[in-house]
Amino acid sequence: MPRPKITVSNVNLAIGAAAIAWKDLLRATIYRYRTLKKYLVGEASEDLTAHWPVDIYRMERKTDQNKFYLAWELKCLLDCEGQKLPRRQVLRNACTKIYRRYVSGTTFDYTQTTCPYAGTAYYNTLGTIVTIDKDKCGKRVSDCRLRFGNAPLPTTAFPGLAKVNV
Repeated sequence: MPRPKITVSNVNLAIGAAAIAWKDLLRATIYRYRTLKKYLVGEASEDLTAHWPVDIYRMERKTDQNKFYLAWELKCLLDCEGQKLPRRQVLRNACTKIYRRYVSGTTFDYTQTTCPYAGTAYYNTLGTIVTIDKDKCGKRVSDCRLRFGNAPLPTTAFPGLAKVNV
């Protein structure tokens, strides 16, 4: 991932004071807008909305400071060591979706359900065929395969996680 650098003038000492007050401005977010010269203010085709996708960076570490300027190394948001993506624990074979709940007769309660399964095949937590009142998901990828077959699985598990040995 790219690690660009940013240098800011410190002639009036305002940035230096801000860096001292707010822990060197680390983890501050920088938005970089890139556009063509013809879309800048004052040009014939001025258009402030014409730009490429915005690049978002965080200030990773201060690399230099003196009375004239301050410099930081930036990092891409995807380059976040220690962060969880998608901000939850990554589990190889465990789905975190909420499965439907049997109420009575032949009805299921789908309130607060996040699993999209609404089929008529009923399995228990071990994956064996059961009656409607014993239907319960085992929260594994194999349980998703039983219910959805060859269709794309809506599981929140990461089944390919253990396929790489380091």
